Amino acid sequence: MIDRKKTYALKIRGWMLMIDRKKLSMLIIQVVVSAIVAGLVSGFGVPYITALTSQEKKIRSIIEQEAKLMLEGNIEELISLFDEDAFIRDVAGGNTEKEIIWHGKYRIAERYRNQPEFIYLKHEAIEITISSDKTYARVSADTIGIYKVNGIEVKISSNQGEKWTLKKINGKWKITSFTYNLP
Repeated sequence: MIDRKKTYALKIRGWMLMIDRKKLSMLIIQVVVSAIVAGLVSGFGVPYITALTSQEKKIRSIIEQEAKLMLEGNIEELISLFDEDAFIRDVAGGNTEKEIIWHGKYRIAERYRNQPEFIYLKHEAIEITISSDKTYARVSADTIGIYKVNGIEVKISSNQGEKWTLKKINGKWKITSFTYNLP
């Protein structure tokens, strides 16, 4: 005998289906969760979210480490993120007369040692493109930060104003170029 207090009767395409209330609740939850996940994956009506590949995670970690190590003043470890022949380029907001390039690890270390004292530095909205052979990558990011000059706090912010290129060398990703202050 069917206990009507614990079941629902559903008529679907001419079929009568009796289902336990607890099972129906679980079924509804599964359908709702599946719809949400399908929306997230397809981008339909909700923000588009994808899982990062293992290579993208490694690259993202390097970019995040650059900011972290800069804040800590750990220049030696920071320099280890760069290839021997890497360069950093400050394009001075498009003002070519003020553009500066530091080439090679020694000059890059010198550049980092001469930076003002940063209180906060973070790269956000990191976009990563990896070559089809998975040996080169391009990265762009928003950067926000605060540094001190003569005791005065200066806020910085860039909208995709920082770009990196990376190359996989002996199985490890290394920064080959870093360009900042893009207009």
